[in-house]
Amino acid sequence: MDTYRITIGKKLFKVRIVPTDNKKIEFSRYLIREFLIKVTIGWAAVPVSALFWLYETYILKRKNSIMLYDRLLNMRVVAATEQPKVAKVKEEK
Repeated sequence: MDTYRITIGKKLFKVRIVPTDNKKIEFSRYLIREFLIKVTIGWAAVPVSALFWLYETYILKRKNSIMLYDRLLNMRVVAATEQPKVAKVKEEK
């Protein structure tokens, strides 16, 4: 059993990845390479993004976060007591 992933590109171009000494890779090394390292990097991204959010919120004190859909629809969030600015139109008689 080959212990490498067969992807579409490898299948189309008939490419196979083997160790440089041309030996079969051990299952434990395969598990470490394909699973453990990638999962560890993925899990490390969670606290890094949480720390960045805390830094941005409490250190930089960015309160004016405008979402993409607010920009697209040309809208903004206002307090409930704030009245919207409406241009008055003069009626002609």
